[in-house]
Amino acid sequence: MLPENRLAVLLDHVKQSQINTCLYHTAASSPSLYCDHLCDRRNFPSEFALELSDLGGEVWSVRFSHDGTRLAACGSREHVKIWDTQTFTVTHVLPNHGGDGVGDIAWSPDDSMIMTCSFDKYARLWDTTTGTLIKTLRKFTEPVSGCVWAADSRSFVLGSLDKVHGLCTFNVYDDEIIEWNKKHRVQDLCGSPDERLLVVVDDLQNIHVYDANTRELEYDLELKARPTSVSISQDSRHLLVNKQDGEAQLIDLTTRNSVHKFLGHTGGEFLIRSAFGGANESFVMSGSEDGNILIWHKNIGAAVERLPGHQPRCNAVVWNPTDPCMLASCGDDGRIKIWTSKARSVELRARHLRGSNGWRSTGDDS
Repeated sequence: MLPENRLAVLLDHVKQSQINTCLYHTAASSPSLYCDHLCDRRNFPSEFALELSDLGGEVWSVRFSHDGTRLAACGSREHVKIWDTQTFTVTHVLPNHGGDGVGDIAWSPDDSMIMTCSFDKYARLWDTTTGTLIKTLRKFTEPVSGCVWAADSRSFVLGSLDKVHGLCTFNVYDDEIIEWNKKHRVQDLCGSPDERLLVVVDDLQNIHVYDANTRELEYDLELKARPTSVSISQDSRHLLVNKQDGEAQLIDLTTRNSVHKFLGHTGGEFLIRSAFGGANESFVMSGSEDGNILIWHKNIGAAVERLPGHQPRCNAVVWNPTDPCMLASCGDDGRIKIWTSKARSVELRARHLRGSNGWRSTGDDS
């Protein structure tokens, strides 16, 4: 006899197989079994829609909030800006980060707070509703490189280039500090969504994978070229590594084997961020030293888009987590670019124009 729910499981496998092979997958809904699934390339976010150029200097990182309603950006200036993603008007300016700029930002899982990681060796916690400073974390001896939040938004791990205090856990509501006592610098870090692993990139050619609960080392990975940034897929299965040699690599965190190598972009001495994204997280993407934006299909490994993004360098590109048809990119040209489909770009420009004029209709909230 067939096991219980076997038919439903098989049908789900068929649907997932169609998603996995859809080259321009943008459909948020489940595929129909009445016909072969194929998304129209015209709905893919490859159309330049808007430019946000009021950050006032090089832009090093952009991050959408988890609910997709806001976008934050940081760079060589001492302030961080937050826009709403309906009209892309500025909602908050977070000031006074020192003269060397802000390297990265991290939204709390509930989007009520944001951490700014600065080159002035401080990390600062902000209220994203009011734009006010909640607290300034202790001063490190080197710049703060990144932040990983706990799922309950009550604690976080900070990474720093400080070799003595490279990893520290802080609480939001008290002053407790837990030292991880790891003797390497932290250039970038990320946490698995299941909160089991914390992955750290040092300033050499090593990736360190830690148990996030015990803080013990699980294993090390030594690469042939220096890694610059890391991120983990939503199913906590795959690690995406960007490297200085212009190669992005997908690694299975369980088997520790390389699954795919993504080529076509160029690396260099500076940190360029890659990321997962799209409907069903079907894609990986990266900025590039030559200014282009590269998008690859995660399961097939094929490059699907090369967008002329920024000059001289595209530092990061991110997908809106709740909108499969919206990307944001940033570069050393001081610009933040919003990308969407050709049809939606007209609507987005119109909303932005109304918002910048200070006028919003009730229909803009729908």
